[in-house]
Amino acid sequence: MMVNMDLYEKAGATPPKTWDELYEASKKIAALPDTFAFGLQGKEIETDAYYYYSLWTHGGDILKADGKSGLDTPEAIEAATLYKKMIDEKLTQPSVTNYNREDVFNLFKQGKVGTIFTFPMLIPQLKAEAPNLKYQILPFPKGKAQATYGVTDTLMMFADSDVKEAAWKFIEYAYKDNWREKFDMGEGFLPITKNVAALDHFTKDPDVAGFAAGLPYAKFAPIIPKWEEIADVTVRSLQKIYLGEVSPEEGMKGAAAEINKIRGL
Repeated sequence: MMVNMDLYEKAGATPPKTWDELYEASKKIAALPDTFAFGLQGKEIETDAYYYYSLWTHGGDILKADGKSGLDTPEAIEAATLYKKMIDEKLTQPSVTNYNREDVFNLFKQGKVGTIFTFPMLIPQLKAEAPNLKYQILPFPKGKAQATYGVTDTLMMFADSDVKEAAWKFIEYAYKDNWREKFDMGEGFLPITKNVAALDHFTKDPDVAGFAAGLPYAKFAPIIPKWEEIADVTVRSLQKIYLGEVSPEEGMKGAAAEINKIRGL
């Protein structure tokens, strides 16, 4: 979570630690002229990711223990209801379904948004394009749980490979601390090994430490067949909720039923 400290100070609001605090702070920030309190993505891919932050921290999950969709649970409905409430009370930018991730970031860089959810690669953009903007990196709001979204990248070795031994030696070599440090620092990625995560850069740098602090409780999209199709169902259902075409309960339960059909459950 990234907050615009100038807007928070002007509104007399305290950077939030919980969803209730974010909601109350957003009401104050939204009262400022030409200002939006919470930048909410509602267009294109990753609209579902913005929702998962709320889902996970409200105690829900994408899938239940039996493999069925978790979008019809009380926690999932509560998470969607909160976003819809913030839209209805004009705490977000208008017409959220017209804003993709880049659009929301641009609003923040222009100093028009109090709070967004983002990732480390936005920092260089801020320094280059909005050097005077005063911001702070914070953990995602707490609800029943703490969570952040971890990205899943997969290395695969084929079963019929003729060079398994060499391939494994390369993986071991590439994941040595000195190379991982160079890669993570050079590319602006967060660390994936404990020793690199313990470096001062990831524990003390104000631009990075806030992101790295969430790694121990990171959640991931499930590695399951037809995930892209499932994510698309979630995006379309959220858009209907944001546009007021269905209630949060109807939208989430409908999405869960459609996802269960896709999964054959």
